[in-house]
Amino acid sequence: MPGLLETAKAHFDAERWAYDAAKDAPVLKLGFEGKNGRWRCFFEAKEEVQQVVFFSLREGAVPVERRAAVAELCSRINCRLNVGNFELNFNDGMARFRSGVDVEGVGLTPALLKGLTLLNVATMDKYLPALTAVVQGELPLKALGLVAQ
Repeated sequence: MPGLLETAKAHFDAERWAYDAAKDAPVLKLGFEGKNGRWRCFFEAKEEVQQVVFFSLREGAVPVERRAAVAELCSRINCRLNVGNFELNFNDGMARFRSGVDVEGVGLTPALLKGLTLLNVATMDKYLPALTAVVQGELPLKALGLVAQ
């Protein structure tokens, strides 16, 4: 049975999704363009625990003075999600959407990979305008359309 990284490479090749493999880690670097922007994605294979993780990373660091508001936005969005979560790294200001799956005992299939990646990029694309608005000074509730101007 092929490893998680090899399975992912075969999937991304079949889907014609360009990637670069990291030299020092079981990670694939990808890009995506949705209706609301472009961003980098990362696929990480954790062979030892039979888990895979897919990240969509918002371009640019969130300024220090906007991090609390973006963290609030992430928390408010996460309450609505069934799968995956938004995160903000307070150290470097990077905001991302993360989704993963444990494949121990079942293996990594093309269907699992497709669901993992498409749900991830669709969720990032949906909420990217709200993230951008809050980074630029909007209040989280307003950015989500929960309060009027």
